[in-house]
Amino acid sequence: APPAAAPVAVNAAALSLTDELRADWTFETLLVGAYNRFAHAAAMSVVTSPGSMYNPLFLYGVPGTGKSHLLYAIANSMSKGLGTASLMVTSGARLSRAVSAAAASGSMAVIDKKAADSKALFVDDIHLLAVTDQNKELLAKLFKSFFDRSLQVVITSMYPPKALGTLEEALKFTFSKGWSVDLKIPSPNVQRDLVSSVNDRVGAQLGGDEIGQLADKLTMWGYSDLTLWVKRIAAMR
Repeated sequence: APPAAAPVAVNAAALSLTDELRADWTFETLLVGAYNRFAHAAAMSVVTSPGSMYNPLFLYGVPGTGKSHLLYAIANSMSKGLGTASLMVTSGARLSRAVSAAAASGSMAVIDKKAADSKALFVDDIHLLAVTDQNKELLAKLFKSFFDRSLQVVITSMYPPKALGTLEEALKFTFSKGWSVDLKIPSPNVQRDLVSSVNDRVGAQLGGDEIGQLADKLTMWGYSDLTLWVKRIAAMR
């Protein structure tokens, strides 16, 4: 490739690695109950004392239990002291794609620098991390760089650590060596409360029946786009 094309590849590697923080997923917008109380307590401990007892913090459960919300709530809280640029926030699928692409284009140094400059690592849906013979050593090196510096790592997964033994072997660390928490599905009443709280925040003015109907739909669709759905309803109205 012409020399002028190299910076484009490097920039692409940098941009494809990280996700933007979601402003609507904070501790303030998180409903706490029996279904997530232990996870919430561990998350708050991570914010006040990152990189210590709960490292990595491994949050797992089926879709709709609030794993991603908790991960982003921790990241948002830590960003207030460390700055957003000091956090590496990504997903399993995005991380494996970025590392594989960077290795193929010879721009792995960009990702290594991002890791070196970061003070915490957040990986959502690590069960979607695609490990290959070409990228597994690079991925293992990336995670090791955070643990070697006693920096906080937060991970979410649909599956418990015991179901991800092959992934642990490839990454060369044990997910449960820090603290792993199982999040439960909220009750139907709590699910309606979730929709109601977003309704109030967005100002969509949904009625009780509409909130119930949307909560029923989200049981199938998933709650990750709850705010987006309520905003769409408000816009159409």
